[in-house]
Amino acid sequence: MFKKRVYPRSREMIYLNIIRLQFRSGFTNKKTLFYISIVVGILVLLYLMTNTFWAFLFGILIEWKALRNIMQGNIKVNWLFIPAIFLAIVCFIPRLYWSIWFGLANPFYIEMFKMAETQILLTALSGILLVRSFNKH
Repeated sequence: MFKKRVYPRSREMIYLNIIRLQFRSGFTNKKTLFYISIVVGILVLLYLMTNTFWAFLFGILIEWKALRNIMQGNIKVNWLFIPAIFLAIVCFIPRLYWSIWFGLANPFYIEMFKMAETQILLTALSGILLVRSFNKH
């Protein structure tokens, strides 16, 4: 009988519908966005790697496959959890405190925490171990 009148939509609604259709058609799927976000995150963290916290996040993002498994619910805590937490706690202690506590003439295992490069590498290693300690596979 009567035809339903269709009113024109705003430009924003049209763009949202186009994006929604592209997302449904597989033009931009969730898997691709996940991989792109991992690569961008690693590059940003490499740029910001002057602080041990960013190195810890970088270590977590290196194990992105295990991180994806953890986000999907495949969690199993194993024995790597204890060394990862211990290493993270030790690495988050600032370099200045190592010099104050142990002085200037130290053995190697104390001296390595005074150097910025080794502290950042050990912090990234603690992030890797932490993710591996929660991964089921």
